[in-house]
Amino acid sequence: MSRRGARKAKITIPGLPPSLWGAYGRVRNGSKKFLSPKAREWKSEAVSVIKEQFKRRPLEGRVEVVIKFLVKTRGRWDLDNREKLLIDSLTEANVWLDDQQIDFLSVSVHVDGSIKDPVTVVEVGAHE
Repeated sequence: MSRRGARKAKITIPGLPPSLWGAYGRVRNGSKKFLSPKAREWKSEAVSVIKEQFKRRPLEGRVEVVIKFLVKTRGRWDLDNREKLLIDSLTEANVWLDDQQIDFLSVSVHVDGSIKDPVTVVEVGAHE
């Protein structure tokens, strides 16, 4: 988040968002998607945590988002399957007006053998 005038916020969420493959299911005819119970629970908890930490009005203008997954071991999951439900949770928690405001998105994994439980850290900045 390198642009001048950026309002920055840091949000820490316990755990990792469910993978995209485990988060969504389809009704039998395949025309509609739904959140799995596990994903619904994670999203509900994440929205509560985000609202506790982000006590500002929604960010306006263009937004940059940096997501860091802090884990004990890397495991065998795909990085790009983790951000969708997290972005939806940030939107529902009114961090910004709409996720189409996002101009920059960075997602990374940080492995630290001393970490007991995984944590998701999100840094957001708006350029007004």
